[in-house]
Amino acid sequence: MLATVGAVLVFELLPAPIQLYSAAVPGLYRRIAATPGDVRVLELPFGIRDGTSSVGNFTARSQFFQTVHGKPLIGGYLSRVSRRRVQDTKRDPMLDALIWLSEGRELDASRWRSLVDAGPAFVERAKLGFVVIDRRRTTRALREFASRAFALQLIESDGDFELYVPRLSPAH
Repeated sequence: MLATVGAVLVFELLPAPIQLYSAAVPGLYRRIAATPGDVRVLELPFGIRDGTSSVGNFTARSQFFQTVHGKPLIGGYLSRVSRRRVQDTKRDPMLDALIWLSEGRELDASRWRSLVDAGPAFVERAKLGFVVIDRRRTTRALREFASRAFALQLIESDGDFELYVPRLSPAH
């Protein structure tokens, strides 16, 4: 009995590396990195998060992937985000809609139409070069909205991730 307990303890306390989370970065981020120019990346679902609050549905994994592609993100995570900064973001009708849809809420038909019409201007103003969609975490409504508002064209898939470019992107 004592030998069995000892063997279990040795196995349990063995200082062998154990992978808790994969640090693999989907290959599509290398494609973003290889694209020259001053463009930004939008990850869906979208949001803003800090150490105490969150709007939308942002994951810090996006910033980890940013270490590979090096392009600025729309949205993100900081230790502290002021309420004013969050309110400024929500004042932008397109970003507010992305937050709403990322939280699983719906847009009314007139708001949807007006924002889809405003999509090309947002792409230009935001210097939107790429949209990455995490299929597991993104609702159908958010995918449809982004696809129509930004005239998205699929260029690559890697596991649960899809890489799109807006047809009117400043990068293309």
